[in-house]
Amino acid sequence: MAEKQLTAVAAKNAKPKEKPYRLADGGGLYLLVSPTGAKSWQYVYRRPATGRLDTMTLGRYDNGVLLSDARTARDEAKRLVSLGKDPKQAKREEKAAQAAVENGETSFRGVAEQWYAKWKNGVSEYHAKKVWERLEKWVFPSIGKIGIADIDPPMLSQLLGRIESAGVLHTAHRARIEISMICTAAVNTGLIKMTPTGTLRGRGVLSPERKRHYPTLTDPMAVAALMRQIDDYSGSPGTRRMLWLAAMTFQRPAQIRLARWGQIDWESECWACSPDMMKGSLYDKEYGGTHLVPLSNQALSMLRELHDLFPGELDDYVFSGRKRGQPVSAETVNKALRSMGYAKKLTGHGFRAMARTLLAGKLGVAEKFVEHQLDHAVKGPLGNTYDRNQWVDERRGMMQVWSDYLHALTPTHSKEDADAVAVSLKSRHDLRLAE
Repeated sequence: MAEKQLTAVAAKNAKPKEKPYRLADGGGLYLLVSPTGAKSWQYVYRRPATGRLDTMTLGRYDNGVLLSDARTARDEAKRLVSLGKDPKQAKREEKAAQAAVENGETSFRGVAEQWYAKWKNGVSEYHAKKVWERLEKWVFPSIGKIGIADIDPPMLSQLLGRIESAGVLHTAHRARIEISMICTAAVNTGLIKMTPTGTLRGRGVLSPERKRHYPTLTDPMAVAALMRQIDDYSGSPGTRRMLWLAAMTFQRPAQIRLARWGQIDWESECWACSPDMMKGSLYDKEYGGTHLVPLSNQALSMLRELHDLFPGELDDYVFSGRKRGQPVSAETVNKALRSMGYAKKLTGHGFRAMARTLLAGKLGVAEKFVEHQLDHAVKGPLGNTYDRNQWVDERRGMMQVWSDYLHALTPTHSKEDADAVAVSLKSRHDLRLAE
């Protein structure tokens, strides 16, 4: 005989008795009426793991959970049981997950913070700061408080579209990569089963990004004019020397800006760039060591002059900013170049391309030495096997050749003189610089 179902009227009119009692609705659903008159819905089921009877509360009638609501909750609980899951345990886990989201532990921002705490140890301080600032400005305001499990591809696609619409396509592409890394971390820690970023590729999501080319100078006569202007620079003496060192060492602007006196080894005549200054290069990922930058006689002389002008302890920045304990602004070099008329013609990063082109093209230096000094991976089967202490002697000679070239080129005003400088240096320096 079929079990008699409860009616909405019967549930409403159920009166309290001396002892608690239950009214059955069928399918394991009951209305429990207590002596105080309180009414609550209960679902009685057998635990999938043990087969023992258990009771699960589905809500209180007094709090607005009506018969139809209770039946919907019962049906969902029955579905979980049919899948071999304990609905009571599933409810506890859901509450715990919700609490974690509300506390920020499993919100997108909470997961991002956990990912960032580990990820930043493998990149430069400058790079890590830029990534976090990008997340703070463009990503967290939209999805930071949303649970990581609730984020889906359409939500991310709309977010990236808004960033692109703001006119910062490069930022949108970088944000996509960083969101993907955060979601992958959530997969690896078991917070989600699949990353929602898997479909966010191709032209359907973001417009293709053109490869960035930093403006630079590669004509010897243009370089000669630049070096004369640097020599005549009327701004801060520290900035003038910073420009010269940027040209002579052709390291990344962030590395030059973050250099400390303790990294300058006067005896070995090298500058040891620590891993936290680097971009996250091959060396940092594979070896975790320092990047040795041999210093030419001119570079050492300029550093000594700078130390005499602005004495500093080992932990002090070579190029200190106005605020104590801080380096100069990241825009110092670019601002100085703009003041000399090089807006859109040259940036601090452009010194690298300038050196790479002229060292190989005009001075005949082997490409592998230049690439190594640039902290780039070298092409070829052995490209990923070298360490940053390789070819120090060869690179020391190369750095001297380059400084000699810049200083000899500075007073030059004709192409013939510039070519003669290059020919002279190629003949005078050690042939180990050739392949």
